[in-house]
Amino acid sequence: MNNFLTKKSEKSVIVTGATGFLGRALVPQLLEKNYKVFALARNIEKAKTLPWYNEVIFQKFDLSDGIMPEIINCDGLIHLAWDNLSNYESFYHIEFNLFRSLSFIRSMLENGVSQVMVAGTCFEYGNQFGPLDSGMQTN
Repeated sequence: MNNFLTKKSEKSVIVTGATGFLGRALVPQLLEKNYKVFALARNIEKAKTLPWYNEVIFQKFDLSDGIMPEIINCDGLIHLAWDNLSNYESFYHIEFNLFRSLSFIRSMLENGVSQVMVAGTCFEYGNQFGPLDSGMQTN
């Protein structure tokens, strides 16, 4: 497993789900702001097709395998990885995804990450249709 070290003087961020709907749009924004980006995703072949692939440190990562990446002294974590989105109502999200995400976030905090942001794509607002607003109450 790779051990990626960064100097604290650099702005550095880990992005999980880097090839997903949110991640693939966020990574170029971070690069534009001169962040050192550690992009994590399950599918390296998909990652290689993205224009920013050669500008990040990419690591194949799947929350379900239980193997934590060894990234130390990174400033922030933007956690966008979530499995099985096609079935919003499945208990899989509570029984597996939530537990795995919490374990991952704890591991990153123990390795020196000081700021964490977790984002989803919509279901935080419950089963709704139509436009959503960030000021809406989560459900």
